[in-house]
Amino acid sequence: SVQMCNYFSIGWDAAVARGFHVKRETSPGLFKNRTINKLWYAYYAFPKIFGAGVWDVSRGLRVKVDGTEVKLPDGIGSFLVINIPSYSGGTDLWGKAASTGQLKRPATDDQMLELVGTFGPIYQATIMAGLRHAVRIAQGKTIEVETKHPREGGPNPTKGTCLQVDGEPYLADHSGFVEDVRYKPSPAKPDAQINLKIRIEHLKLAKLVAVPRSGGGCCTS
Repeated sequence: SVQMCNYFSIGWDAAVARGFHVKRETSPGLFKNRTINKLWYAYYAFPKIFGAGVWDVSRGLRVKVDGTEVKLPDGIGSFLVINIPSYSGGTDLWGKAASTGQLKRPATDDQMLELVGTFGPIYQATIMAGLRHAVRIAQGKTIEVETKHPREGGPNPTKGTCLQVDGEPYLADHSGFVEDVRYKPSPAKPDAQINLKIRIEHLKLAKLVAVPRSGGGCCTS
């Protein structure tokens, strides 16, 4: 069980976070200040613009919201579950739109989780610049995420796939979760797959002393 306060993601952005993490762990002397750190992030994000190492998560994931399967938008390269409207330095992925249809305007204390998607670094850069919002998919209290078999579009079992929780990156391949930052892909049997089954649900609210109302929340995944 892992506690999530802000967001969970799987896809290209998690792969960038993993690359940054590995480089910082193996070469800490190259990360001397905030500006240099941002340049390293850009270095790992740049190849994703051209699709390098990006798999179509819309084909490779099976997602259920409160027990009902939800179809992901075609072509998204990153799938995110967000708990509060603040991602990567304060970006509001959902946007400021009012409630429409079954989708309600998110609040930090509504005990709901929002599902969104992004297509790549340039798309996300425009979100961070306030020019658009992420692809809104669904809202719910319990989210279940499962990777499909490679034949159905799931992640490559030898190369592995990346996910992150509140910016902390994880890597999984056909053998399970990998913690070694010096990890090298290992051969997989012909019918191997990355068998991830993740359940995210609201755990509790945390009272913030800076405002006169409850806000923020924590989840388990």
